Amino acid sequence: MPMGTHYRHLSMDERNTIDRRRREGASLRAVARELNRPVSTVAREVARNQPAARYDAVAAQRRYQQSRPRGRRKKY
Repeated sequence: MPMGTHYRHLSMDERNTIDRRRREGASLRAVARELNRPVSTVAREVARNQPAARYDAVAAQRRYQQSRPRGRRKKY
């Protein structure tokens, strides 16, 4: 992996797009293409946040916010 690679977390807008497009029956590839994201990112997001019958963007965002680090600095 090249040094300096920066990753972006999915935004709420992107999660809403995944939710809406999956309800419409769009494939993971089509959703990823629309978001300009790797298919693996969309696939992991759906797999991680689909405990029920369908993906729920609001629940996914809530889980993300609860599990993310709170901005603490690492101790070396």
